[in-house]
Amino acid sequence: EGVDKTMTPALLSYSLKTVSKLLGGEEAANVVYSPANLYLALSMLTETVDGETRAQLLDPLGAEDEETVRTTANGTGDTNKAVQAWLNTNTGGLLADAAKNIETKPQTVMLLLSALYFKDRWSDEFYDGATSEDTFTAADGTAQRADFMHKTEDRASYVRGEGYTVAQLSFRGGERMIFLLPDEGTAL
Repeated sequence: EGVDKTMTPALLSYSLKTVSKLLGGEEAANVVYSPANLYLALSMLTETVDGETRAQLLDPLGAEDEETVRTTANGTGDTNKAVQAWLNTNTGGLLADAAKNIETKPQTVMLLLSALYFKDRWSDEFYDGATSEDTFTAADGTAQRADFMHKTEDRASYVRGEGYTVAQLSFRGGERMIFLLPDEGTAL
């Protein structure tokens, strides 16, 4: 949302190019990657550079010039009210107190905001009685106690691969969550 529809193919292409580079390492940390956020941040960066550096930024963005990337994030109207409304809309009002205190200064040339808000219920819910504490072993080998939700289904959607298991759970709204769990002692 907020991205010019003509930029969708470029954003998709950028996402496919970068996801393996950013998520394909052997890091021992959980990683969250938002291609749209990075795409927009790099688009903004093109405004601050010139020459070969700008060309190097425009290439992975799939844009021929900086004017093309400018169309992805233009704001209109009163900035403070627009930012507050955007935050409230995109977080279901959860950040209303923080949003009302946002005040941009005249020297604010660029502003990049991002929010992730998702609310739904599992199609087949986990029951409290099936949740129990067990040991979770992190990628670096450290162990800690954590609550584990347990569920057994005949129709569960999962795949066991060489060194990993992938499971999929559905939400009532039609979305799905995909879990990738490396086998113990195996890094992503």
